[in-house]
Amino acid sequence: CMGTNYIPTQHYSLSADITTAETTQLPVSLGIRDFDYARFYKLPMVFRDGAHSVGFSTTDFWAELPRDAFTRSLLDALLASNRFADIGYAQDLPDPAIILTGEVRKFDEVRATGKWTADCEVRFEMRTRIGDRVLWSETLVSQEPLGSSDGAGFAEAMSRAVSTIIAEAVSKITAV
Repeated sequence: CMGTNYIPTQHYSLSADITTAETTQLPVSLGIRDFDYARFYKLPMVFRDGAHSVGFSTTDFWAELPRDAFTRSLLDALLASNRFADIGYAQDLPDPAIILTGEVRKFDEVRATGKWTADCEVRFEMRTRIGDRVLWSETLVSQEPLGSSDGAGFAEAMSRAVSTIIAEAVSKITAV
């Protein structure tokens, strides 16, 4: 029998807003590998009610994997910086001189505190391809308050958190 308990699902995308300053171009190429991620960060939005409690929304979903949206936004910001002679996904470049890898460690809506937040944490590592020398390695964290306690509020706050992390990462990457 058909019931009337239909609950519509919503899909949200990230919209990172990053302004990068152009810098002097280096005659080297930078290859970005797809960022790794904790396996539970898939399409359902993740929330935490406590330090060890992980929940998954049954109605609010990301339009694409968070790590894919993050990696693409980072690539776009690095391209805008004009720092490297060639930038692209590592598998698409012939022999990138520098490889950038990372891991999305946190992409959570945190409900445990009085004010809900979007918490994002990403680990970065930049190495030379030949010699495997570490040029920069750091974990960046951002926390943004939600304007509303729904999927749209989380997507908006996470977009701000991602923008903050990417802006800081681009600044550090281009300074190396």
